[in-house]
This record gives sequence, structure tokens and C-alpha cells, in this order.
Amino acid sequence: MQRVIFTSDMDILVLREVIANLAFAMKNGTGWRQTAENLIKLPNFPPILTASIVRERTNLLVNQFYRENSANKSIGMEEEVTEKSVLLEEILERGEKKEAENKKKEEEDKAAGEMIRQQAMQGLKRELLFKISNIPYNPLWQKKKS
Repeated sequence: MQRVIFTSDMDILVLREVIANLAFAMKNGTGWRQTAENLIKLPNFPPILTASIVRERTNLLVNQFYRENSANKSIGMEEEVTEKSVLLEEILERGEKKEAENKKKEEEDKAAGEMIRQQAMQGLKRELLFKISNIPYNPLWQKKKS
């Protein structure tokens, strides 16, 4: 596997393309593949560029920015605003928003699953009561909710 050496200008182009394609928000890596395909068309990028290289480079840049930003905030130092830092900040914000959406959906799915389990248990309890009392069980006897 060949290495790709990124310049600062290449990093900015990668970050722009990641935001434009919403690469981090798409499933199955389609956003990363599209980003890599778009970047290969540019003269600065080698044809060996892959989705995983783009994803790993983006993650590296975001993680470095997060660490530096956290360190600067802890000592009260203001960060120099550059195009690269603005792009990284936007990716971080969108990533956090996506994580919050995923967490909310996961909680909703968990609550829906719990409700379905409770309803199933209620049905099993009724059926068990009928078996114990030797009365044939008919699901149509259940009370209808109004």
C-alpha cells in the first residue's frame, strides 16, 4: 500500500469535500467513497486515494484539532481562526449532532421494544391464566382499547 503525503492545501480540500458530501453521516461508506472519487479528479491528489485513506486523514485532523482546541481552552488561550479550523469545527459540530440523533433514535427503539415486550407478556399472562383455570383461551375476548 502506497502512502499519500498530505499538504495543508490538500487537507483543506479534503475537509471541504467531506462537508460537501456529508461523508461522516452516510451509511456503508458511500460518502467516503464519493469524497475520494471527487478528490482523485483534482490535480493535487494521486489516483491511489481511497475512501479509507480519506476517512483516516479526516479522523486524524479532527482528533488533533479537538485535542489542541481542548488544551487551548483549558489554559485560556484563543485559537487562531483559519479556514482549516473553521472546517474542522463544522465537522465536529455535525458529528456531535449526528451522534445525538443516533442516541435519540436508539433510546426510542429501546422504549418501543420494551413496550412490545410488555404487551407480549400481558398476552402470555392471560393465556396462562386461561390454561390454569381450564377455560379455552380466545384472543378475541381481550378488551378493546377505546
